[in-house]
Amino acid sequence: MTSAAPDACPGYILTRFADKYGRPVSLAFAGDTDHADLSSVFTGTDLLHASVNYQLLAEGLVYPTFYSQLYPDLRTDLTAAAGDAKSAKSGVWASDATTSGATITALADLTDQLVIMPKLFRRLAEYFALSVGSVSLDGFAAFMASHDDRLYVISDGHATGFDNVITVTGQTVTLDKEITDLIFTEG
Repeated sequence: MTSAAPDACPGYILTRFADKYGRPVSLAFAGDTDHADLSSVFTGTDLLHASVNYQLLAEGLVYPTFYSQLYPDLRTDLTAAAGDAKSAKSGVWASDATTSGATITALADLTDQLVIMPKLFRRLAEYFALSVGSVSLDGFAAFMASHDDRLYVISDGHATGFDNVITVTGQTVTLDKEITDLIFTEG
């Protein structure tokens, strides 16, 4: 019999809130902390830069998703890091089809080929799961509207639905705004 114990390393999270499913929206850190559990911790840009979140974003290994309870100064810093990674075409940005248009003619396009914003990927996967083998996007706009994912578009200065910043043309789905231009509401 063989057993394995996974490697473990210390770490901690900082969070102010949870999403609608009760999952903490957090900054994750490697190592130990001097702060007591549930204590209030000021998170400035120096602490942000030490987070795994920031480091992965700066390397282009993850997409940013901003929520309304994230402080604007931290969002600005994360936006700059994501912008630098995107300009360098690092990580996910090398193949990103979110704003250039993701054409889906087979389910494998979504699951094996395309690199797109995770929230858009999840909505497409949910839609196709209901479509029983069809990859037609004819009903995707209505499907998106039914979810009522609320967000704020920074450049437009107003709140709207996720469905209103997505265009479906034939078999191509396009996010009409930059990912960093969107702030999702938690509710």
